[in-house]
Parts: sequence; C-alpha cells; structure tokens
Amino acid sequence: MVTIQARVEDGVTILEVIGRMVLREGERPLHGAVGEQLSQGHRRILVDLSGVDAMDSLGISDLIGAYTWVQRAGGELKILRPSRKIQVLMETAALHQLFDIFSEEAEAFGSFLAERPQGPSS
Repeated sequence: MVTIQARVEDGVTILEVIGRMVLREGERPLHGAVGEQLSQGHRRILVDLSGVDAMDSLGISDLIGAYTWVQRAGGELKILRPSRKIQVLMETAALHQLFDIFSEEAEAFGSFLAERPQGPSS
C-alpha cells in the first residue's frame, strides 16, 4: 500500500510517497494526487520517493503517467531522493533520461526557481 502526503512550499508542491508502489491493475495513486494538485493550479511538482521501498511496472507506469499529465498541463514534475534500489530500477527502465532526479531538496527547489517563466504574472 502507498500513501501520498502533499505540501506546498515556495510555489512547489512536494508529494511525499510512502510505502510500496506495487500496484494492482487500475490503481494510480500518484496520478490521483497529481490531478488534485493540477486542479488547484499547482504546476511545479516534486515527487519525494525517499519513503518508497519497492516499485513494480504498474508503479513505474503511474509515475510516467503523472509526468505526462503535468507536462501536458504546462508544468514540471521532478523526482527527489529515490532510494538506491529505486534509482537502479529507474535507470534500468531508462527513466533517468526522462526525469530530473535530485538527491537534495534545496537543489530540486533551485531547479524550479531557475525555470520560472519571465514576463507578466497571471
């Protein structure tokens, strides 16, 4: 089972994923959490995987689906602190080429701030 806790800091939503992303067909907890954030206008999302101890192909699919949804909404989704085990899995699946992955929260926050759009605010 997986739980996801959300918090917003400096315009960045941090989704803390805890548990095993070993899902059954039809489960998409990350997708649901991302959808909730997008509906509230949050477009900068940092997924903290430090609390994830296992991930299967459906967990990977949920992660990719969430990434795609955020991209289509004009946002950015990045990964924070995957365990070594999850990082190896992501590298095996070539996800390290898709996602920006950070080991430190401050570095991840900085990457979002560096990408702030120029021009008038809405």
